[in-house]
Amino acid sequence: MGALKDTLLLLFAELTVLAARTGDPTRTLTLRGQYARAVRRRFVAVRRALRARVEGGDAFRVAPGVVPTIEAQVTAFLVWLAGQWDAEVLDVPARDAAVVTSRRRWQDRYVQSAYLRGVLDARQQLRQAGTTLDTGAAVFGGLLALPVHAEALNLLTTQAFADLQAITDATTQALRREAVTGLLSEETLPVLAARLQAPVTQVGIRRGEVLARTGVIAAVAQGTLTEAVRHGVTQVRAEVEYVFTTAGDARVCNRCADLAGRTFTITAARGVIPVHGRCRCKWTLLAEK
Repeated sequence: MGALKDTLLLLFAELTVLAARTGDPTRTLTLRGQYARAVRRRFVAVRRALRARVEGGDAFRVAPGVVPTIEAQVTAFLVWLAGQWDAEVLDVPARDAAVVTSRRRWQDRYVQSAYLRGVLDARQQLRQAGTTLDTGAAVFGGLLALPVHAEALNLLTTQAFADLQAITDATTQALRREAVTGLLSEETLPVLAARLQAPVTQVGIRRGEVLARTGVIAAVAQGTLTEAVRHGVTQVRAEVEYVFTTAGDARVCNRCADLAGRTFTITAARGVIPVHGRCRCKWTLLAEK
């Protein structure tokens, strides 16, 4: 079943790679949107729960016997918030203190799909250049299970989770500041609820959507480079170069435009794309025909 699933994903992604889309060099517009919406839904769930808890008067309720100082109330709120992040955004069912001991890896499907599209884009470019590709059943039944790809994917998915966790941490710090301000000002519960919803939107949702869109581009880039190396590019690594291309439309930023047309060795290319948040650039192989 795993091999069949891999094959179907491969065929679907290959059709996507072959389908040109104006203004979308990586052909991941749909995938980027899906990932961003998935992130947004999770932060919105926390925002909704936060509003209900604050307006219901439970957000700052301390344990029996604890003096309800502002610090104690804020601490109680942050303990509840940490549980919300784990349940709704990070999807972490278990922790050992602050250490995550297990996670359901909901982001992996998006990162894997993006990486596979990068792999297939490299294969298409190499095929057009006359390179003989491995097309056996074993490869097409488990392309991403190959050690070189499995390692690259593991690094990408681990980084994606760490980046998302960093966003929840940043949102928590913003919420702590707003909670202290609201409690010191003795704001009414509806006003306090509105105050606390803002950081979830301005920090959590906004940064989360950028993370999703940028993460797709990063995975595509790594997939392209890794598959190119696997098919002999490593033998001429110092000579085989890659040209940096952009979407070629008015939305390309100055940093991307300045790099357009420049060439990079494969070693130097690692980590260059994405250039910035929401970057839409890709690598084009300069393989000899």
